Amino acid sequence: MITGNTKVIAVLHTYPARAYFFRFFNSYLHGKRSHYQAQTAIAVVLIGVFAILGKDPVLSLFAWLTNVGALGVIFLMALTSVAVFVYLRRHSDVTEATLSHEAAAVVSSIALFVVFVLALTNFDALVGTTPGDPLNWVLPGLIVAAALIGLVYGLVLKRTRPDVYAMVGRGGDDSA
Repeated sequence: MITGNTKVIAVLHTYPARAYFFRFFNSYLHGKRSHYQAQTAIAVVLIGVFAILGKDPVLSLFAWLTNVGALGVIFLMALTSVAVFVYLRRHSDVTEATLSHEAAAVVSSIALFVVFVLALTNFDALVGTTPGDPLNWVLPGLIVAAALIGLVYGLVLKRTRPDVYAMVGRGGDDSA
């Protein structure tokens, strides 16, 4: 029979887990702060909250965050399709933009926004909650919060460091 301690030992014998475990404590013992401590602290807090609530963190948290991630990717793809259309319209002299390219961008934008709205309206089915559950608006709200934080950061960057802001989207340093 495998006990809880045996499972921990078995997990620590796998290379990635062993490397993570020893890097974490090595950096801790030498006074270095790293992302390992932050990542572990967040994981411990989340698992602790789930343990207190009596929920399975693998089933619940995994379903919640993967669906939030998928919803975010769909939204970003839809916005990218809009950006492609705008780019083709603004740079028709530089690109080989034709009506078919623009039509493809418009059709993909519409299709992706439809998929986004369908996923958003059926989010309760995706994450396995009831229709009135607050998670149905809190979790997608994380996408809105991330977008707002990014927009505010962009505006602050534009005002305080216009040279850095001007390089955003240019693919790196031109002098390299």
